[in-house]
Amino acid sequence: MTNKINIRSTFLPDDGCVMVRCDLSQIEDRMCKMYCGSPKTIELANRKPWDYDAHTENAKAIFKKYIITKQERYLGKKCVHASQRKMQGVRMSESVSKDTKGDLFIHPKQCDRLIQTYLDSFRKLKKCIFLGWKSRFKVLECWKLLGDGD
Repeated sequence: MTNKINIRSTFLPDDGCVMVRCDLSQIEDRMCKMYCGSPKTIELANRKPWDYDAHTENAKAIFKKYIITKQERYLGKKCVHASQRKMQGVRMSESVSKDTKGDLFIHPKQCDRLIQTYLDSFRKLKKCIFLGWKSRFKVLECWKLLGDGD
């Protein structure tokens, strides 16, 4: 049995201060959009999470549908994360299976197609690759695939 430690409870704020918890909602997508520097992508990155869900919009482009299911949104999110980390279909397939405890299997070739569809759909965005996960992000490499980033 694994003991989970809530490290936050080991810290107390100074008198008159409070602890703040930050929600880094869709941070990697937002960082990529900001790094592009185009007015359109900056505007999208600055939208509130309740006004703009990047995972839903990406899934719509990947699956070429206006209305998507919860599972398609999840796969769109996984696909974008896979492309941002230069994963290939095998790794994405394994990640989906692990996340869903084996309830969902997407063949690695299908994952490759989803990743490629995302890259084709957003080819004008700069592609950002990040180190770290969940707590710290460091841009390793960015490049433009085509166009001026609009």
